Amino acid sequence: MVYTRPDIAARTAYQPQWPAEEFVVPLLRRLIEDGLERYARPAPAAARALDVGCGGQPFRQALGTIGYRYTRL
Repeated sequence: MVYTRPDIAARTAYQPQWPAEEFVVPLLRRLIEDGLERYARPAPAAARALDVGCGGQPFRQALGTIGYRYTRL
């Protein structure tokens, strides 16, 4: 069976999109969300976040909600 990787730009939610991602994507999502909760709250005054390699920006809303000005790259 051959799997093709989906276009990363289409990934607006950090969810597995093909079988090889079933383990690692939920693990990484959980670690990122835990890191935001532990280290990014509360957002300092005029806080900014640079999301490098963000694709469809799946964490933009989470960062904006806690007070960060979001920039993608």
